[in-house]
Amino acid sequence: MKKITILLLTMFFAATHSAKAQNSLLATLNHNDTIKTFYGNSAFQVALDNAVHGDIITLSSGTFLAKDITKAVTIRGAGMGVTTTTEPTIISGNFAIKSLTNVAEKLTIEGIYHNGTITFSGDQTLKNATFIKCRFRRFDAPGAYSSYYGSNRNRGGLENASFIHCYITERIKLDWDCSASFLNSFVYDPFCYDGNTSRYTFQNCVIIDVNETNVRSSTWNNCIVYSVRTNTSVYENNNVVHNCVCIHDSVNVFSNIASANTFVTKVGDVFQNFKGTYSDDISFELTATAKANYKGNDGTEVGMYGGSFPFDPETSTPKITKCVVAPRSTADGKLSIDIEVSGAK
Repeated sequence: MKKITILLLTMFFAATHSAKAQNSLLATLNHNDTIKTFYGNSAFQVALDNAVHGDIITLSSGTFLAKDITKAVTIRGAGMGVTTTTEPTIISGNFAIKSLTNVAEKLTIEGIYHNGTITFSGDQTLKNATFIKCRFRRFDAPGAYSSYYGSNRNRGGLENASFIHCYITERIKLDWDCSASFLNSFVYDPFCYDGNTSRYTFQNCVIIDVNETNVRSSTWNNCIVYSVRTNTSVYENNNVVHNCVCIHDSVNVFSNIASANTFVTKVGDVFQNFKGTYSDDISFELTATAKANYKGNDGTEVGMYGGSFPFDPETSTPKITKCVVAPRSTADGKLSIDIEVSGAK
């Protein structure tokens, strides 16, 4: 942990704080090695207003108000807070991602806990975005079933998106001609508006309640799938499934796939602390018996903690874990701000 003290030559900032030292929400904006600093729960919004494509926004722990993302920036938080003791960086409220279709720079989001819904504006397609160690509630594509039958059907959402060590806790939707890959992640209810043109790639993931009738052309390697649904038609289409474990009380959804997959009837035989109902404190670690018995094609355990890149919720980039502002400025107009940064050397 590195501690940094900053002296600000400003009287205005001191006047906006009480006479007691306090934690403050902090956002920094890095543009061509020039750093601007913003404070308060609207700091993320102001940083986005001042950003251009390619800039880096770093957020402290705490809760920030959401804002539509219209610039291809890198957003870094202190962590998603799932299964860790680190206070998370929370972006609160729904927001849209738009106006990034023809942009050379790529959107990257890391170390964020989001409690709302992310949507896409109109026919906007977000290409090559990367999401790392984030907890998201829901991604909604703009498509609608009725548009499938017309020549001007909606098209938008994620194309060639990468999710690494992430949690999706309610649903993710892919619109037509879209794609997303998940590495060592947890995904609840993946869905495609058109399973023939959109596809997922899951590698060492835990997936719950797949919408079987709409996910038809995807790839599953070394995963664990838990479902209460009984429709198995999806696995008779163009899905490729290898070395996966299916958990269901009665139906093996992999029964029509000619590959090394395993059918288990009790969820407690696979997971240590997941009993069928999701909460943020569930780690999805396997029981000792499951670790020994359920192996992927690389010889490591199936699920989030197997493979060459096992799940780890901690971010690797420097993160602002605390920002304490002095109660008042000094006589010569200097204000002391005490910042703790972890991961810095």
